[in-house]
Parts: sequence; structure tokens; C-alpha cells
Amino acid sequence: MEAYVKSMEECLDERQSVSQWHIAIEANRIVGGLGVIENDFHDRKDLAPNVCPVYAEEDRRCSGAAGALPNEACADMKDKGIDRLYLKRKRRIVV
Repeated sequence: MEAYVKSMEECLDERQSVSQWHIAIEANRIVGGLGVIENDFHDRKDLAPNVCPVYAEEDRRCSGAAGALPNEACADMKDKGIDRLYLKRKRRIVV
């Protein structure tokens, strides 16, 4: 959590081109978001920058509300001279 908060602060301060955060808003409510950070807690430092916590509110999942965020993040990074982003594969276990 601390690393994500730090990168959000860097985004707001416009200190670096990589720490970027994007949100989806519907009717004055944040319904989704994702970040682009240097490393999403993995050992492959050569695979950077990373798309991290892609999130959509449960009642807005599969509705397209946050679907534009990955494209927006890619376009934003391309404008900053970064043409490749990586997404860490995580396993989700449902019990």
C-alpha cells in the first residue's frame, strides 16, 4: 500500500513520467482505476513499466465502465515516449 501511495503522490506532483494513475468516473463516483508504476513487486526489473491494480467496483464490472482505462493508460504512456507496458500475471483463488 505504501508503494502505491508514494507513486500516486509522484503522479500528482508530476515528478516522473511512469507513475501515472487513471480513474473511471460515473455520476461523480469513482467506479474503476489502474496505475502505471515502475515495478509491480516482481523480480523481473527488465519488464517495466507495469500496469498495476486494475480495479472496477463490483456493481460496474463487465459494464464497460472501466474498460477504456487500459487504452487510456497506453495512449498516455505513448505520449510520454513509452511504447510498451507489462501486466504481471496474478492468480486469483476463489474459496
